[in-house]
Amino acid sequence: MDKLCEVYDWYLQVRDVKAIKPKTKTSKKDIVIEKNNIDELKSTSIRVDKKIWEDFERLCSNSSFTKQEIITQALKNFLKENKHLL
Repeated sequence: MDKLCEVYDWYLQVRDVKAIKPKTKTSKKDIVIEKNNIDELKSTSIRVDKKIWEDFERLCSNSSFTKQEIITQALKNFLKENKHLL
């Protein structure tokens, strides 16, 4: 009987801790940007399909990151995936 009471007490403690802990919400829609310092910037002009650019603009407007950060990360990811071509 003592063991049963001990288990019940433990359950009450665990249940209370779970209720107190704040639930952290992580959005799976967040963009993942590697933390790095950009030492030097390169200004350039590009031509992009209009629909792709509109989608990119919408993505940027829904993000806390700048276009510069997002484009830099996208190019970085592309280069990693295709480094065998370098």
